[in-house]
Amino acid sequence: MLRTMVMAACIACLLSNATSSFAQCLIPPPLESCNGTEPSLLDNETLVVGNKKWYYGAPVVYNQVTLRGGTLVVCGDLTFNNFTMDSGTIVIRPGARLRIGGGAGIVLRGNSSIYNHGTFECTSNLSLDPTWATPAKPNVVINATPTSVFKMSNQYFTINNGNSFFVNRGRAEFWGLITDYGAGMGSVCLGRF
Repeated sequence: MLRTMVMAACIACLLSNATSSFAQCLIPPPLESCNGTEPSLLDNETLVVGNKKWYYGAPVVYNQVTLRGGTLVVCGDLTFNNFTMDSGTIVIRPGARLRIGGGAGIVLRGNSSIYNHGTFECTSNLSLDPTWATPAKPNVVINATPTSVFKMSNQYFTINNGNSFFVNRGRAEFWGLITDYGAGMGSVCLGRF
């Protein structure tokens, strides 16, 4: 009888801890639509606050795109040779692919979000930086679904402040995931729906 009670208490404790840890993972906002009628992204474009563009169509390589507070919705297969994002939002739809590079690395400074429902490949180191990050304007990267793929082959993903978060609900591949002394509790969340 005592053994049964102890086992039941242990199971209840484990279940309550598992439930609370999954409940703490951030969730992405509702998925952006891709109707084919929205404004299209152009090569060498800068998206500023209030500016929202979509990419549709056949696989393409753009030379340069910059996000400075704007929003990009990827509905096809898109590659950037040079990419800068100090703030803004990227949404990668299911079945879509975004591949970005940025020389020595890509630095998300704050108020930056990447919501991946498809495939996101980063060919440079990616850093979630504290420059402008606050509790109200964090850096967030969410690999959103069990079929989402986030690849950073031979690259480092670094979180170095308490206002930056990575949630993985799919498949993620890094050379290294670094949470340094400035990273906050819960900066990395491996969860499920």
